[in-house]
Amino acid sequence: MASTVATTDTLETLRAQFNTLVAEVGSGLTIVDDSSNTSTLTIGTDSLKISGGTGLESAVSGDVVTINDSNTGVSAASYGSSTAIPVVTINAQGRITNASTASISTDLTVIDDASTSATISLANDSFKISGGTGTTSAISGDTLTINLDNTAVSAASYGSSTAIPVLTVDAQGRITAASTASISTDLTVIDDASSSATISLATDSFKIAGGTGLATSISGDVLTINDSNTGVSAASYGSSSAIPVITVNAQGRITGVSTASVSSDLTIVDDSSTSETITLGSETLKFAGGTGLNSTITSGTVTYSFDGTTFTDFEYTASGGQTTFTGSDDNGATLAYTAGKQDVFLNGVKLDTSDYTATNGTSVVLGTGAAANDIVAIKAYTTVNVSSLNADNISSGTLALARGGTGTSLSIGSAGQALIVNSGADGLEFGSAGASTGKVIALSLIFGAG
Repeated sequence: MASTVATTDTLETLRAQFNTLVAEVGSGLTIVDDSSNTSTLTIGTDSLKISGGTGLESAVSGDVVTINDSNTGVSAASYGSSTAIPVVTINAQGRITNASTASISTDLTVIDDASTSATISLANDSFKISGGTGTTSAISGDTLTINLDNTAVSAASYGSSTAIPVLTVDAQGRITAASTASISTDLTVIDDASSSATISLATDSFKIAGGTGLATSISGDVLTINDSNTGVSAASYGSSSAIPVITVNAQGRITGVSTASVSSDLTIVDDSSTSETITLGSETLKFAGGTGLNSTITSGTVTYSFDGTTFTDFEYTASGGQTTFTGSDDNGATLAYTAGKQDVFLNGVKLDTSDYTATNGTSVVLGTGAAANDIVAIKAYTTVNVSSLNADNISSGTLALARGGTGTSLSIGSAGQALIVNSGADGLEFGSAGASTGKVIALSLIFGAG
């Protein structure tokens, strides 16, 4: 049988128990620890040592074996108070091996949303939590409750298919007033002619129809307005030999398209009504200068100019509203002309003589002032002196008698006068012949070279 030894048994008790065990089990004693490890002692020869384990001490005094806790190094004292928290170290056997205290802060710092702070002494002060705008605080036992205050708004549902809720919201985002506004279910539509119609949104349908040249279609919540087809075939019209002919309706849409052939022939006619046909694309039309004229072409513009011996060009750049043009022109030439022997051009357009005054030979006055930077060109034609013509160059027409011809424009003088050589000996004139009456003066007039 097993026998348990108590730590408070006396040696006499142990001896009595030992003798009882010996009587029961003989000279062998088996002991077992908490881990079920065993050891057998021979009674009478072996000794049983009772040692203190971790944190324990054994002591024998007389017939008493005492097992005590061993000291841990902790000072026997009271640790902890209203201002100090005990700090203890506990080993695996649950014994306190070290003890100290940590001070408790009795101040609580509180900070609001504006970063304003206040310190509350927990040992002496009270901390009141009050309700702010629209809130109320209430405490019951150890529970603090913060509630929203009631506003003047009646708890209800606001708004419907015919009424819009009208809400008043305060700075804290709370609804402080609520009502409704009726919704108008009538829609007034007006056309370009200012004709109007009222559509009841609750009962009527509103149809959007395509007008002239337009078609409407609806898909889901999308209304599309498209051009309607006009019957014109989609194609490219016109070429180098065909001109597109287009029919446009009042809405500006093309309702018909065809082509007209392009003539490749150009008929030109001169002053004598002689005509000739030029085939465009294959033949070349030449602009040739006639007698006393030269032709030039630049950037599609043909310009004719005299050979410089029959007229003089003057060119002026006008200032705003200028009417009189005289003196030096843009090229430094001084205006001079014979009245009635000039042409005037404004920006290349020849002016009628009624549009200007040119009588003094040194200035031209426009009837209407020219615009700034307009170009006024004046052609002054030179009068050709007939006396400088060589008679050999006259091959047709009638030359007046005054010029040695056969015309009838020669004055025959007065009665009794004769044709005599003038005092300069360079021409003929009528005068007294120096001959008596009845005498005949014979003259030989030779025209031409000789």
